[in-house]
Amino acid sequence: MATALGKAGRATLRFARVTAKVLLLLAVLVGAAWGGRIGFRHLVSSPRFQLRAVEYSPTAHLGSDDMLALAGVSMGDKLLAVDTDEVAAHVARHPWVAKVRVSRQLPSTLVVEVDERQAVAVAALSGLYLIDESGRPFKRATMDEADGLPVLTGIDRVRYAEIREVSEAAFREALSVLRQYRERTTRPMVGEVAIDPSFGFSLFLLEGGAEIRLGRGNYSKKLALFDQILESVGAKEIRIVHLDLPESGKIPVLLRNADASAPAKLTLEKNSKKQTRND
Repeated sequence: MATALGKAGRATLRFARVTAKVLLLLAVLVGAAWGGRIGFRHLVSSPRFQLRAVEYSPTAHLGSDDMLALAGVSMGDKLLAVDTDEVAAHVARHPWVAKVRVSRQLPSTLVVEVDERQAVAVAALSGLYLIDESGRPFKRATMDEADGLPVLTGIDRVRYAEIREVSEAAFREALSVLRQYRERTTRPMVGEVAIDPSFGFSLFLLEGGAEIRLGRGNYSKKLALFDQILESVGAKEIRIVHLDLPESGKIPVLLRNADASAPAKLTLEKNSKKQTRND
């Protein structure tokens, strides 16, 4: 019995020692966590890490005051407690902001970087809306903002809302056609690009309103043919150019005439520079 009691006592002692070590370790971990938490709170609340400056370069449409109002931060805020993703999301609500990046520059500066949208055209969607290079309408246009930009027509607001992705793809293609047209700087300025879901694209010249019906595809080739017509008769004489017709070998061109009921016509041979004019 004495031997058995001795073994039981030693086992109990070992268990007590292990338990004491575990409890000590837990106490150390809890203390460290608690101390770390207190230390972090002290660090965050430290005057050294208060927001004292916002580094930002104003863009054409978003000044410093407007950016600060959107960001929702104030001088004296705890910089380490600022949620940079939330600040970026707030600034991105501005219609002219395409991309925004927000970061901390310790000990006391918040850095905000903004990429602004570029308006390349306006879309007639029951009112004029600015269009960026991605084909996205991003803001209702004022007259000053719309001045000098080509107008994209043919897709109304209802159709855009119903098939947004398709509509924006059509806007992108219209912008691509316009870029190809502008590759030759001697061509007259375009005021409107009309989008027809069935027949394709038409360009309307800013001066005189001549219509260039391009249809779909082979835009570079069609525009080269249009250049030949310009060399022959000049933009002011053109009323409609039919570059949208099937490969018939000829391009009908409707010319302006004093007698609107019987306008002059010109036919261009596609494979040569031969023109036939009927007055």
